[in-house]
Parts: sequence; C-alpha cells; structure tokens
Amino acid sequence: MTSPTSPIALVQEVHGRLRQASDKDYYLPADRDEHGRLDMQHQTLKLTMNSLYAQRELVKSTLARTDRRTTLLDVGTGSGIWAIEMAEEFPNTDITGIDIVPPDVLSRPSTVIPSNCVLKVADGTTEIKKYHEAFDIIHFRAAHLGMPNLAKILLEDSARALIPGGLLLLVHCVPLILKDDLSAYPVTDEGQPGELSTESVKLTSKKLA
Repeated sequence: MTSPTSPIALVQEVHGRLRQASDKDYYLPADRDEHGRLDMQHQTLKLTMNSLYAQRELVKSTLARTDRRTTLLDVGTGSGIWAIEMAEEFPNTDITGIDIVPPDVLSRPSTVIPSNCVLKVADGTTEIKKYHEAFDIIHFRAAHLGMPNLAKILLEDSARALIPGGLLLLVHCVPLILKDDLSAYPVTDEGQPGELSTESVKLTSKKLA
C-alpha cells in the first residue's frame, strides 16, 4: 500500500511501518519512530565530535564568504534536526534538507525553522542530479544504506552539484556492541577477516577542486 503521506509515492506501509518504496534492500523504516532514533544518533555524534560537523575549520572557511550567501544541501536529512541547527549556526547560509518523507520536526509545534532553512520531500538519488554548481557544501550522514548507487552519487552527481572549490562532507557511523571491559565484540571469530575495528565513528571529508 502506498502511503498517503508522500505525494510522490516514495514510501510504502509494511507491517504498520513506513519504508522506502524505491529500494527493497534498504531495511530501516522511514517514519516518526525512525526519526526519533535519528535524533538520538544526532546527539551522539554531536557529543563524539564536540560539534555539529567534522572538519570544523574547513566548514567554517567554506561558509565564510562575504560576497554572497552560501548554500548547503543535506541529503537524507531524516528528522531535519541537523539542517535546522546548521541554519541557526550559519544564518548567512541557505540550507536545503531533502528526504523521502516529511521531516518529523514539521509536526512538532515547538519547532522553529529558521528562515534560511528549507526541508522538502525528494529522493536524494535523483534530486541531486537537478543541480549544477549550486552548493558550497553537500552533506551526507549514514546515507550508504539508502543509496545503493552511492559511489556514483558522490563521485559524479555531487561533484557536478558543488560550486568549484566546494566541500563534500561525509559522516559514516560504525555501531559496536561492547563487552564489560569496553572492548568490541568481533563480527567474526578473533583473528579472522571481517573482525570489527575498535574505532566507533569514521569521519571523512573531501575538498573538491
């Protein structure tokens, strides 16, 4: 059954939960409960990085232009909380957050969305193709599960959508289950290929010329 919450039929209802209709391999939901989980993930990453974003000086310098307003695209914005907080921190940056379902913050009466922040329903795998040299920063957070063609999106579509000299900012989380001594349980037997690293968060950023 196609969910009526999405006017472009990007989600469907399965066993009472909303999930992507366009990618059968993506197993996480796309509804209010999932957005609550993403909010917790957001707070965890903020504490881990002591910031909203990795590469703080690089981000700040990219958005510090005075000759024009800067622009930022948040692909897979989830609940929208990261885009909103970035808009608050950078009032001279126009921020667009896109996801396949409306961000949950839009239904919270207490939420104040800054005037420089726009949250809209769109499929990130296709929406980004519409832009050419439009953004100073493009941000992906844990987007690999929902984008089976992520490599092409990063290397081709994002490069095309970035303003020359723009910043592609990637954040990828590696969840771990810890033992009592805080060492990580391996995903395979000790010493075998595929054993989990003890690094819990991997952050990658790349400045595109």
